[in-house]
Amino acid sequence: MTELFNVVIVRPDNFIHIESYADAGRAICYGLRRLGYRARFAENQFVRDATNILVGVHNLELEAADELPPNSIVYNVEMVLPGSTLVPRVIPFVQRFETWDYSRVNVEAWRAMGVSERVRWLRPGYVPELTTIDVATPTDGDVLFYGSLNSRRWTILNDIS
Repeated sequence: MTELFNVVIVRPDNFIHIESYADAGRAICYGLRRLGYRARFAENQFVRDATNILVGVHNLELEAADELPPNSIVYNVEMVLPGSTLVPRVIPFVQRFETWDYSRVNVEAWRAMGVSERVRWLRPGYVPELTTIDVATPTDGDVLFYGSLNSRRWTILNDIS
């Protein structure tokens, strides 16, 4: 297999939440390698003669949808909810490019909005390359919270406590 996949994390300057979705890009890159494809992982580096898989397109200017290589793929990392401020930023990309989404619910939401029939569910999975904590390390934690706090998450955390 000679095709190159370029998994691109879209990172604006001074963006502190990059790790909230960078591991999704890493998992795609490592998964493609495990399947025998050539794949690289980069931040903000598009490759013209590769299939660019874009993670975090909501951070791009809307005009970028017209400038990206036509064989690009969008990997959506955001929840598709009514009233979301990020969904309108992703729509121009989803309309133009093959789109993979981590959530079946999102896939149905895209279709219900009439945005695209080309959105596919890419089931999140595990790749050993993402293991960062030695399983032999003793831990005393029962819950790991990952993400920004909002009212819905505060409610969950309060319920747990």
